[in-house]
Amino acid sequence: MTISTKYILLIGVTLLANFALATPEATFKKIKKEFTILPDSTIQINYFKELEINSLMAINRLYGESFIIYNPDYQKLQINTSYTLLANGDTIFTPTNAFNEVLPAFAANAPAYNHLKEMVITHTGLEPNSRIMLDYTILSSYTHLDIDEILQEECPIEEYQIIINIPENQQINFQLLNLSTKPQINQTIYGKQYVWIFRDLAPKSHETFQVKNQNDIPHFIANNYTSTKEPINILKDNFHFINDKEIALFTKKLIQNCENDLDKVFTIKDFITHQNSTTNIPSEYLNWKIRTPKEVLDKAYGTIFEKINLFISMLQCIGFKSSVVLIYPEFVKNNIPGLKTIRQAVVYTQCNGIPLFLSVDGSEITAPELRGDRDQIFLLSEQEINPLTVLPASGNIYAQFNIKITPVETFLSGNLSLSGGLIQPLPNQLYQEKIKHTLNLPGDSLKIQYNHITPFQNKLSFKSQSQSIINQNYIFYHLPEIGIGVNSWKLLPLNSKRHSMLEIPYAIEENYEYIIQLAPGLKLLNSPQKIYEKHDCGSLYIDITQKADKIFIQRKLHLPKALITPKTYKSFRKILNAWDNEHNKILIINAID
Repeated sequence: MTISTKYILLIGVTLLANFALATPEATFKKIKKEFTILPDSTIQINYFKELEINSLMAINRLYGESFIIYNPDYQKLQINTSYTLLANGDTIFTPTNAFNEVLPAFAANAPAYNHLKEMVITHTGLEPNSRIMLDYTILSSYTHLDIDEILQEECPIEEYQIIINIPENQQINFQLLNLSTKPQINQTIYGKQYVWIFRDLAPKSHETFQVKNQNDIPHFIANNYTSTKEPINILKDNFHFINDKEIALFTKKLIQNCENDLDKVFTIKDFITHQNSTTNIPSEYLNWKIRTPKEVLDKAYGTIFEKINLFISMLQCIGFKSSVVLIYPEFVKNNIPGLKTIRQAVVYTQCNGIPLFLSVDGSEITAPELRGDRDQIFLLSEQEINPLTVLPASGNIYAQFNIKITPVETFLSGNLSLSGGLIQPLPNQLYQEKIKHTLNLPGDSLKIQYNHITPFQNKLSFKSQSQSIINQNYIFYHLPEIGIGVNSWKLLPLNSKRHSMLEIPYAIEENYEYIIQLAPGLKLLNSPQKIYEKHDCGSLYIDITQKADKIFIQRKLHLPKALITPKTYKSFRKILNAWDNEHNKILIINAID
């Protein structure tokens, strides 16, 4: 090795070391959030941050401005302190014209909520090694403490304080995830004070497929509700399931051409979803208030809760008993959940004895049984609130293909079974479109020969025909795969390393069997192979054999756990890469002259 080569290597190693130890774009030296329940039961929230700027990126792209959203109907904002502390010790106070109130982006197309405010604070005098100092207070007339805080930011946090002050005669419920810090409880003249101090918190991860409920990262939840049903009752009292004559007339006209009950439900769902825009305003900024169904119908827009309100009102007008579905993360099961911990809200109804869970914004809903023990569900109707018990299930796919390949055409027939709630019942036309998309077969000659549907299982048989494409005496035949399950998740490519928990949509078992007959003159060039992997995270089995002019292939994938830890990630990645490897899914066939 030459001296110059040694120097190059040394420089490379030094650069890598510096990169690994690179200073973050910024560092929160301190964050403090103090929540106080005042004697009149109103809530005062004080926020303080000290943020050290380390780069021009932090100035120009990340932290040059602060944003504070509030509702002046029941909240009052007061800026206590805002200035920049320079590296040389000088102070630059934020000028008056750097405080500007604008309409929050999520309220832009919702006139009913154009009174919402977003204070934009432009921090002046920023330079590397300077610090942003900001302190403000929001006084809220909302009378319940409801906290759901992720204790992470885009950059590291050296110290994070949460302080809760309550009157002597009150209690708080709190829950801390992935941190073991115990609160310091102080007795004050006013009442009780709880203080949590967290240190050296890592920045947020941007890895894909993170845990939906965020229960694997530092997380703080607290409220002063006295029972599980108290917060849900607050929400329930804001719904207006009204049997309005105008809504009833409109609904009956909308469904007048529907052939059956399922058509009626999905015709209304399509109207709610596509002809009424969704206003994604977090309900905490609306004091959990909900406009009436008539207002939503007349103005053609609403929040998720408001569109649910209209949907249920329309369903009840035509005799369908319906409920609001509130989906909480499973980790609140043994605690009193607040309203801010609600993760999703949808509509529940039954049609011909079939349970239906329906979104109002066009999003796909994973069947509750596929979410298993990861969620807690409440049904909220006009009369009552009930927890919904769901028996966990995994998605199951079994597909059997009979394939005949000739130099001219490829003939395919087979059977498919889907269970575990992978496809919920749909009106006939929508169901046929969904099945065709799910089968994902080449050509346009697909025919469904047999179809049997139950609330939890779909069984069908099919056949299709497509042209064989020969390229320089070779046919490259892609084994057909179902366009649902693992193939629909778009997981790949997977990074070689993983630091955070990975969550797949649901546990799944897929089983494919292929019997392929080659016409005379065709020869398989693939070598026989057998692959078997079994690990804590799941298993994989692939077997390709040939007997005379027939090829027998089995592909099995079993992922019994929806949550993949960093410890099991390496074997999970190995299984998924083998499953997706094109060499295991493409047959190379020589068309012999």
